[in-house]
Amino acid sequence: MLTCSLEQANRAWSDAPLVSAEELSGWVSVAEVLLLECARTALVDVTEPSARAQLVIEYADSLAALVQTHVADVAALQRRAASAEEKRGDALARQLHAVAQECETLGANLVSECTSRAALEEETRRLSNELLSTQEEREALQAERTVVWCAVQEAHAVAGVTCAAKATMEEHVRALCEWVRCAQAELTSAATLLEASAPLPLDVAPYQLACTSYRRILPTTPMNPVTASLLRVKEQIQHIRESSGAQRQLAADMHQHRRDEAAAPLTWSPRTRAAIATMLAPMPRPAHRSPGRSQSYTPPRSTNVSATQREVGTFASPPWRTHMVKLQEELKGLRRELGATNSSH
Repeated sequence: MLTCSLEQANRAWSDAPLVSAEELSGWVSVAEVLLLECARTALVDVTEPSARAQLVIEYADSLAALVQTHVADVAALQRRAASAEEKRGDALARQLHAVAQECETLGANLVSECTSRAALEEETRRLSNELLSTQEEREALQAERTVVWCAVQEAHAVAGVTCAAKATMEEHVRALCEWVRCAQAELTSAATLLEASAPLPLDVAPYQLACTSYRRILPTTPMNPVTASLLRVKEQIQHIRESSGAQRQLAADMHQHRRDEAAAPLTWSPRTRAAIATMLAPMPRPAHRSPGRSQSYTPPRSTNVSATQREVGTFASPPWRTHMVKLQEELKGLRRELGATNSSH
């Protein structure tokens, strides 16, 4: 019976790694109870003292072996628990190190994200300012375009240029450029005509008396009125030539603007605006005249146009065109006077 109990205890202790320390303690208590029961039964049944002593020795040996086995198992359990705890501590340390590295990485990423966010906010602020400035420039360009459109319409009204009802601003500007080109051609032809009608200069060598083919006593007058009028017309033509350069520059700028207005908004340079102001300004009368010219003489004007039509033309045409019409009328009057003088002589 003692051997059977020892085998059961050994089997129980052999399965000790599979159970916890509390279960092992319970099994030890049960084994001790069984051993005590077996020992008491054996001592009661055995009558000889020597047999009893032998049983006590065997009982003590088996109990000591059982205690040693229990101690060894508990020590093994403690070692396994310590090693498992150490492994778990190492794993936790590695996890803590990994978490610390991850926290450092996240901190660096957070700093970079904050920096990039600040840069994005600055870029957004800069783009907002650029958008506001662009909107202001667009509004200014729109206002300038409106002013230019009003100037073009006023120029059309003054020049009498007509366009289609649905004509665009480019077509209006193109029509105005054509009108400026035609006006420049008329100015050139008028200047050529006046130069052709002017008297040829007389080349006289120095210290040489001019000889005439006939002798005639003329009245002593400061200057012939016809000659004075011709000189005045010549001086006015010189002023017209000076202003024609600005008009040619205006035509060139308008032509360049017509080519570039498809790719850029309608903007005129300051030089073009100055040329427009020069063209629309009234033609100045010569302030300084040479001595001997007749200041009060006005050649007669004989035209088929009535005074009412002339006033309407004056209000419907630009100042330089009105001035040109006056010059043409004076030229016709001078030609008639020259014809009358030649016929009388």
